[in-house]
Amino acid sequence: MLVILFFATTLCTATYAQKGSAGDRGGVTYGLEWGICPQYYTIYDYSFRTDVGFSVENTAKRRAYHMNALMMASIGYDIPLHKDPEGVDRRYLNVSISAGWEGLHDDYRVFPIMLGVKGSPFVAHPQHLLFGGVGTAIQERTSRLYRKGAKAPFIANAGYGYRISIGAGMRMDIKAGLEYSWSSPAVEIDGEIVELSDDDIFRSAFNSMAVRLTIALQL
Repeated sequence: MLVILFFATTLCTATYAQKGSAGDRGGVTYGLEWGICPQYYTIYDYSFRTDVGFSVENTAKRRAYHMNALMMASIGYDIPLHKDPEGVDRRYLNVSISAGWEGLHDDYRVFPIMLGVKGSPFVAHPQHLLFGGVGTAIQERTSRLYRKGAKAPFIANAGYGYRISIGAGMRMDIKAGLEYSWSSPAVEIDGEIVELSDDDIFRSAFNSMAVRLTIALQL
């Protein structure tokens, strides 16, 4: 359902978008972003002590498909990079701070806080964008794999986007890229959570690679 909604929104907005400059307006910007983040590869590394004193450790690498969703809100600032022959700013580097909600992997959701940059390196085609972001997150307590006292997750992403001007100072960015995340969830073996105290967990590191497909509206 999320996939259908994502592509339907993209198609409808692009169809009815007004043609105009893909350049930014400069100054403070506000944005909303939503999309999907299908996971395709994971490395799960854990080590713990059992209640009888034995040590258990394992590293599992696998292709693991799982559909995740994300929603983010941002505030940023456009730094002008290039003026056209009429002296109008057409290219900007946008620096922003964003926060929202995202699923990192199966049964593990977080509230990310990200520092992001995006802009166009192409003078003649400012509608083509490159983006990147890095940040941390707060675990959602209702997640099945929530672990009290765990280190904060790490998230990084980068990719390509295409900008469409839809009038009234609003722009839509259609973005595709890759995302890496590291987290330290509750220890899970064969789908079952192992009940352990923090003192008995030596390591619980979940590394995930995902494709990031989003739509961002910016004012």
